[in-house]
Formats: sequence, structure tokens, C-alpha cells
Amino acid sequence: MNQQLYASVYSSQGTTEQLLISRTIQLLNSEEELASIQQLKEKNEKLEAEMKVLSGMKWEVDQLRTREMEKIEMLQEKISVQGMEILKKESQQKQLQKFLEEKELERKTELQKIDKLFYSSLQEKDTELQEVIQMQQVNDTQYLQAKRVLLEHFIELSVAMAVTPNRLSVVKQLFDSGLVSETNLHQATEDDTVSGIEKGAVLMKELKAFINERPELISSLVAVLEENEAFKSIAKRIGKDIPPTLRMYYGQVLYVVKTPGLEWLMRVIFDRDLSRIKTYINDKIKNAELGDFFSFTFNDADGYIELCFNEMPSKGWSIRPHKTPVIASRYDIEECGNMSPPQFPECLVTITATLDIDAIKELNYPVTMRGVKSNVEKINIVLTSETVQKDQTTTNYPATQISESNDDQQK
Repeated sequence: MNQQLYASVYSSQGTTEQLLISRTIQLLNSEEELASIQQLKEKNEKLEAEMKVLSGMKWEVDQLRTREMEKIEMLQEKISVQGMEILKKESQQKQLQKFLEEKELERKTELQKIDKLFYSSLQEKDTELQEVIQMQQVNDTQYLQAKRVLLEHFIELSVAMAVTPNRLSVVKQLFDSGLVSETNLHQATEDDTVSGIEKGAVLMKELKAFINERPELISSLVAVLEENEAFKSIAKRIGKDIPPTLRMYYGQVLYVVKTPGLEWLMRVIFDRDLSRIKTYINDKIKNAELGDFFSFTFNDADGYIELCFNEMPSKGWSIRPHKTPVIASRYDIEECGNMSPPQFPECLVTITATLDIDAIKELNYPVTMRGVKSNVEKINIVLTSETVQKDQTTTNYPATQISESNDDQQK
């Protein structure tokens, strides 16, 4: 339509009609522009509405995104915490595993030590058992020898026992030594209805039974016989024949006073004959105090008796052995006993009390023995010092301790 108007304009130039047509065309163009503007306006409104919707949707999306991000952050934090806990647990598990491995290693080490100690202890016990077996075999042999010796001298001893004065002189000592029962003691001393020969036979029968049960008692028998003149020769022959480790030996402790109340010389005298010790002390030793008396047998035929001064003396006292170790051998005791006149092996110890004000007045000191079986567990040194005034002139004796004395002598 516009094209037709344009054509009419061009064909009617310069006329009123042309002006009208031109005006009409302008109007038409204006209407189209208005329509176009209206359309654009509507589109713009529609776009604005859509933008509002989109803006609302964007807000919701942003809110949703924010919430999701918060959830993600919380989840990440939770994962991080859980991860840390997992790492911590893994670290703890590793530490626990390391601890368990160390404990297992310690346990294995301890088990190895225990096994080693057990094996070592087992070996020691086996060695001890073998020694005990060997000792038992030796003892069995010695006991058989003791029984044999009694049988060899049984007849001559029975003949001597049949004589009433002889029997009466020893029966009490035999009872005291555990070789005769109280019944036999009564019968041998008071029963007049039985002859001397029968009493002697019953006595010998009981002696044989006791020694068969405890062969070591043969040494006690010899000791009793040695005390009686009628049996000394028999005792000497029996003593020579019995095994060395069943022979009885004797020790006597003496305290020779050097300075009254301050210094003593302790002498321990040994011999195989008790009567000789008593005679020697009565005849030869003056100004002496008698201490412990004891009997003993040696553990070995080539053994020795050792006096052990292991403890420290009381404050204000010193004990100084003249030699270390403090021993006397069985060989020396036998050899000295065979001399004429007999000699007596002895151990010498000087004991001194000091003048210290705080010194203990009484000394009570135990001396143990090694290498022997004795009727006493230990020898007790019991001495008392005298109280000395401060203005009294006296000699001060050094209070050297046992350990110092022993060290000096060893050097």
C-alpha cells in the first residue's frame, strides 16, 4: 500500500493531491513507528518481567548455592575433623603397634634370659646332684667301712665290756653320747639279776645296732673310749681304721689376757684326742679364760677347718687374725698329734677393746666354720671391757677393723 502511495506521489508531482499523499504517507509511517514502538515496549515489559523472574530465580539459586556451599564447608570441616581423627587413630595405632612390638621384643628377651637362667640353674642343679650322688657314694663307702671296722674290733671290745669295772667306767659316757639307751644304762649299772658277761653282750648288741643305723657315731664311740684308760688301746686301733671323714676332732677356745679388760689373745687349739687338750690346758696354759669347746668331722679327707670372721665387730672393738685365712688342716692335726710330745695346731686372733667413751662395753661376735660338720653352728666370742677413768694412764690399742686387718695381711 505504501508503495502504491509512493508511486502516486511520483506520478502527480507539484499538485495538492501530491501533498495529501505525502502527508498520508508520513502518517502511515508514524503509525507503523508507533506500532513498532508499542511492540518494543511490550517486549521490553515482557523482558523486564522475565528479568524479575530471572532475578528471583537467581536469588533463589544464590541462596541455594550459599546453603550448598555452607553444607559443603561443613562437610569439608567434618571430613577434615574425621580425617584428623583417622590420622590420629592411625598414629595411635602405629604407636600402639610400635609399643606392642617393643613389648614383644622385651618379652622375647626376658624369655631368653629366663631360658638361659633356667638352663644355667638346671646345669648347676645337675652338677650339684652329681656331687651329691658322688658324695653319697663316698658316704656309703665310708659307712660300710665304719661298720666293717666295728665288726673287726667287736670281739676285743666285747671282752673289755664284759669286765664290770670297764663297763661301768664308760656306760654313762656312752649314754650321754647317744650310743646306749636309758634301759641299757639302768641294766648295766643297777640290775644285779644279769651277769656281767650278759650285760656286756647286751651293751655291745645295742652299740652295733646304733652304729649300723648311724655309722658316723663310731667317732663318738672312739671319743668315749679314749677317755677311759681300759679302752685307750682299743680306741687307738679303731681310730686308725675308721675313714678320715668319720674321725672325730676337737677344738677348744681360750682367751689369754694380755691387758685386763682391754686386750686378749684368742687361741683355738685342735687335736684328735680330747683328753690331751685338757691335760695341755691344765699343765701349760696359765692366765687364760676357757671359751667354747666343740667337736667336728672333716668334709674331705684332705680338708681343713676354716674360722670365718665375716661380720664387723661392735663399736669400740677390733678383731685381728694373725694370719688369713684362719685355717687348720686335718693333715696338720694328725701330724702334730703323732709327735712326742704331741703338738697342737692352733689359730691365733688378737681382740682389743678401745677406750672410746661411746664404745660398746660387751663384745658378742659369731665365728662360723667351713669345711667341717660340727656339733655347734658357730663359735661365740663373748668378752667384756673394763671401765677406765679418763685420768688413768693406759696404753691406747688401735681399733683396726677385721676387713682392714685382712687386707693388710693379703697385701
